[in-house]
Amino acid sequence: MSVKTARSFALTACLAGCTPAEAPADTPLAVDWVPFDTDEPCVRAEVACAVGNCAARLANRCDTARTCELTMQCLCQALTGESGEARNRAGATIPARSRAGIRTHAICSAGEVVATHAESVRCH
Repeated sequence: MSVKTARSFALTACLAGCTPAEAPADTPLAVDWVPFDTDEPCVRAEVACAVGNCAARLANRCDTARTCELTMQCLCQALTGESGEARNRAGATIPARSRAGIRTHAICSAGEVVATHAESVRCH
């Protein structure tokens, strides 16, 4: 599966079966970790998203540290029918030959999250 196909699959899966925002906080969310392109051949990433949250697991196989940034988007729906989006990003520097994680969340200013997906993981 190509990275672009994986991104489309992750968004489609979320649109088809995301847990409602009003689910109790103690309800576990089932997420699938999807491989993501990082623009760095020696850095591997897997991303998972749930309602309003995304996380990336990164493995830096490079001989030097790399800085990576996870960007995510939520689609929001207000009770009035209006829709919009919320975005956020987070980053970290991963030492050479090590693993790290990044997580971020976005909050809709009006309404509820109806879909959440990762847009990119960029490393340099």
